[in-house]
Amino acid sequence: MLILLTKNKHYFFLLLLHALIAGLGVISRFYIIGWFYLVIITSAVWVIKPKSIDNPLSFFIAYLASMELIGRVVAASPYIPYETSKYGMFIMLLYGIIVQQFNKGFKGYLLLLLLAPAFFIDLSGDVTRRDLIFNLLGPVNVALSVIYFSGQKFSEQGWINILRLIFYAMFMVLIYVFIKTPDYDQLNFRLGSNFAVSGGFGTNQVSTVLGLGMFLCFLFYINKWALTGYRLLDLFLIFAFAFQGLLTFSRGGVLIAFIGILSLFLLQGNTALTASALRKIKYLIPATLLLLISFQVANNLTGGKLYLRYKGETEGTLAGVKEKDINAITTNRYDIFRGDAELFFQYPIWGVGAAASRYMRPNQEGIITHVELSRLLAEHGLFGILYFLIILHFGLKLYKKSNKFFYANIRFALYIIAFGTTFHAATRTFVTPLLFGLSMVDILHFNELKENEQLKKDA
Repeated sequence: MLILLTKNKHYFFLLLLHALIAGLGVISRFYIIGWFYLVIITSAVWVIKPKSIDNPLSFFIAYLASMELIGRVVAASPYIPYETSKYGMFIMLLYGIIVQQFNKGFKGYLLLLLLAPAFFIDLSGDVTRRDLIFNLLGPVNVALSVIYFSGQKFSEQGWINILRLIFYAMFMVLIYVFIKTPDYDQLNFRLGSNFAVSGGFGTNQVSTVLGLGMFLCFLFYINKWALTGYRLLDLFLIFAFAFQGLLTFSRGGVLIAFIGILSLFLLQGNTALTASALRKIKYLIPATLLLLISFQVANNLTGGKLYLRYKGETEGTLAGVKEKDINAITTNRYDIFRGDAELFFQYPIWGVGAAASRYMRPNQEGIITHVELSRLLAEHGLFGILYFLIILHFGLKLYKKSNKFFYANIRFALYIIAFGTTFHAATRTFVTPLLFGLSMVDILHFNELKENEQLKKDA
């Protein structure tokens, strides 16, 4: 099945197929569950044999991990486990690393070593096995993704196909939450997260996925890559993802995606692409206008409350009973960060242990960390700082490559989204480990691909 999704060029049909599955998912979650396992069963043989370029397992990982949120939204657990991307990526990445021997990302091994001490520490005495899995598998998968994807080679078409597979899963979420959204005149917008437009599921995670969908639509449109097969429909989907994401009133996913879009144009790739980059401006203008229009339409629909939400206002600040400070603007994330920082200064070397910070934090006790950096500090101490610095180093290397290597600006944009997501959703979704990994790959230009094939023949 997965090979058909990558090789089939009837893009509009594939889009309709995913829309149909998502629509049926509104009737019964078992349509989503059935599709998930159909892809696994029919693709299993294809992914077993490794390939040096466009390795099938990578497509398998990208699509199934991206299906995580639609499974969560339709409450498919336990058939599709709630943490399916964490478990699935862990197993598939290990298979790729050990069996298929895609294991050139040596810094990923260092990341794993830095995480190891906290596994054996629990200063709270309250950490359960489930807590450990919830907290550790995210950063562990980032490390494994670095090991597996680093230096892995993709053809240009293969690279486009893997991004398209991720988009299909984002599109399913869009269709599902759109169908589940009540009539707009029935919506009661307040200055807080709006679950009515997120399918009843967590707005932060839905906003993250819708933001990524918006970014991918934008990316395909400006590069003239086929997404739906119709340019006007591609443009409309930019509007649709942005509009639905904005209405969730969860800001992180949309803002990070917008920053990712900006990075595409701040870093346009190598010098040879400069002329082509200038030509893209004619595509940039209508796409950017659509983003602005989507904000204006959504703001009018909410009676101006969307604008107030992005200004950091809350019901309390408008009523004058709550001060508009950084904690109010960040929806208590600053308080959580500050509590984690206090734990770090108390236990700076080893930290308090994996998953223990929520039980020991002097303020916001019992609340799950939303910022991965603060969790690394509190739970891993000095080792957490080193882990974070290595992640920053990856970004710096990608930034330096952005004017030398083909598609490096796109890889850097993926890194930006992966990194930025850790500041509002930690590593609770597939977005961070998967996009970190994909930012590490090598994309072969057509001429490089021909040279690679010639070397194989000569050998």
